[in-house]
Amino acid sequence: MEEKPTFALLGVGNLIQGDDAIGIIACAYLAHNFTFTPPLEIIEADVLGMKLLDFFIRFEKLLILDTMLIDEAPGSLWHVPASALEGLGFAKTSAHEIGVLEALEMVQLLDAKLPQVEILGVVPEYVGLKMGLSPTLDAAFEFMIHRTLEVLALQGFHAQRNEVHYSKEVLFERLTTNSPLVMHD
Repeated sequence: MEEKPTFALLGVGNLIQGDDAIGIIACAYLAHNFTFTPPLEIIEADVLGMKLLDFFIRFEKLLILDTMLIDEAPGSLWHVPASALEGLGFAKTSAHEIGVLEALEMVQLLDAKLPQVEILGVVPEYVGLKMGLSPTLDAAFEFMIHRTLEVLALQGFHAQRNEVHYSKEVLFERLTTNSPLVMHD
């Protein structure tokens, strides 16, 4: 029997909903600019809906990068276990059709083992039909990357910066157009 993978980094969001794209962009940034030891499964997940269930059943532990719709200053970064958000209401904490908490509840209904889920979420300035991050989240991006690397280190993943570096702007272009990565001068 194949052993269940233990840990994954999952960036969720919607690339055409402004700040809601930050989790996906951050995962792309980490996947293309760092090499992890041991190898780390990094998943860029745009508009998952029910597919979130697959990840919750497949992995024992997940670190999710996302936005959090809570009453705090835009750009504020929060690192919390998903269980700490129970009872806040899905519409208040997630900008998605089916949020992380709702998907976790569905896993429970399936009598599957719940994974340990932590969320590294940033409070958005704007979620609505728009391409690209707001100035506030653009400014908070590097801190989100730094904090993600710290959390991953606590999980035993060592990050080594790659020689070739891609900006978040180049990665966003790749994510939204499915174009190959090319270095820009």
